[in-house]
Amino acid sequence: MLWKTLQYDYKQPADELFLAAGLDPTQINNPNYRYADEKLQVLWKLVLEKTQDECIGLKVALHIHPTTLNALGFAWLSSTTLLDALERLVRFYHIVTDVEKLKLQEHADHYCLRLELVDNTAAVIDQDYDTFFAAIYVMCQAICGEPYQFSYLNMKRPAPDCMDKMEQFFAVPIHFFNEYNEIWFKKESITDSLPTANAKLARENDQIMHQYLSKLDKENIVMQVKTHLIDKLSSGTINEQEMANLLHMSLRTLQRKLKDSDSNYKEILDETRRHLAVEFVREAKTPMIEITFLLGYSEQANFTRAFKRWTGQSPSEFRNAS
Repeated sequence: MLWKTLQYDYKQPADELFLAAGLDPTQINNPNYRYADEKLQVLWKLVLEKTQDECIGLKVALHIHPTTLNALGFAWLSSTTLLDALERLVRFYHIVTDVEKLKLQEHADHYCLRLELVDNTAAVIDQDYDTFFAAIYVMCQAICGEPYQFSYLNMKRPAPDCMDKMEQFFAVPIHFFNEYNEIWFKKESITDSLPTANAKLARENDQIMHQYLSKLDKENIVMQVKTHLIDKLSSGTINEQEMANLLHMSLRTLQRKLKDSDSNYKEILDETRRHLAVEFVREAKTPMIEITFLLGYSEQANFTRAFKRWTGQSPSEFRNAS
């Protein structure tokens, strides 16, 4: 996105700036390559010096399309609701960056999407955050099928000199000098079914992302376990010893690695089943008995009890309300 903005919007030598920041411009269209975050920050500083545009992040975001994010983008496009899409973005944001993480918090009549630094000592330029806010806005427009508005924005940055451009772009209240970088959504605006919804396609792209993340970070034992669970659940419940065998390690090693990641096998199994269950139930064509076996349950009553624990509703109640 930044390369296109430089090349087409500002008529600047994008390749030269990328090389000056230590980034290989030939990898721009490689879906399996990710630039180092610290070098991207160097690039941002060079870009600001070159363009002298404090609101360049807004222009960068206009070059994004959900498919820019590959499997994550296709899963976003096929999500059942905007809430479903946001939860998916939070779950797989590690695909985008290691420096930041997302949290989605539920409040009385709003949801809040908060962007936080993993390491508070990391330095992220304001325009990088501007691009994030604007990119989420563009992606929401892409799947809602009509003009979409946030409720309001909180930004840690000071108000820019080009604040009028920012206010015109988002057309909602923006609070600067805030403690957090946040997007606030009204609940009723993100729970309606989307015209682009395709639960099966979203699920297939989730699996691609799990596989990508397990390769990206071979030490991420939680992601490796999730990837195998999604692949094997339909053949029956996989116990912890069988998972250890799949990962070519002893049971004790698996348990130790999960503990070091502040997790355990039971929690991962439950979380994976919950995510899949909600997507399967929303897909009206899939019979409940089939979902039961797809999730590795031997009895439908066991699945129903688990689903009610996760959502507060039976599967049929949840489906009827979706």
